[in-house]
Amino acid sequence: MAITRQFTAEPTALQAFQRLGKDQSYLVDPDDPASETSFPVEVGIHYLPGNHDRLANATDRIRARVRELLGLSAQRGQFPHELRFQDPAVLIRHGHEYDRYNFSVDHRHQPPVLPGSFPAVEYDDPTLGDFTTVEVALQLAVLFRQHYDDICSDPVKAQVYQRLLEFDDVRFVVAGHTHNPAMELIGVARNSDRYSYGKKTRSD
Repeated sequence: MAITRQFTAEPTALQAFQRLGKDQSYLVDPDDPASETSFPVEVGIHYLPGNHDRLANATDRIRARVRELLGLSAQRGQFPHELRFQDPAVLIRHGHEYDRYNFSVDHRHQPPVLPGSFPAVEYDDPTLGDFTTVEVALQLAVLFRQHYDDICSDPVKAQVYQRLLEFDDVRFVVAGHTHNPAMELIGVARNSDRYSYGKKTRSD
């Protein structure tokens, strides 16, 4: 079985960020590279990792790759967890700090209600959301394949299956982890630009 549907939204979005970050430009017509023009005001791009991409902050190598993809200047050091501006006075956070399921510490009953800052370790520790992703979300594709034996011949089921594989594939669990465990469980082999499915079972 092969799923050939191509997803182009992600590369297109990254190219837009790269143009803004590196060239301060954008495409008037997204389908026409010749329509590139300068952005009317200076653009600054800031990246604050959230709960799904918290391990993007784990190593210098991962951070360098993220900066490259987003068109950020080459710097060392961790990405910030918040931004503060003085004029006007603005505090910007990702927001998962206030979600007890996706932050390592539940701050709902710990004064002050809006802490001035959070310890770095609280951003690094795993969360309940990580467990839910690994033990629930990533198992959906496996269970779907076990339940249906006609995915190959049913375009609708094939599309649903592809969506299940990609459902929560953006959340890192271990630094350096770049593939979907569900895909490994069912023996997905990457052949050129298509996914082909074999017969592989868990060995653990």
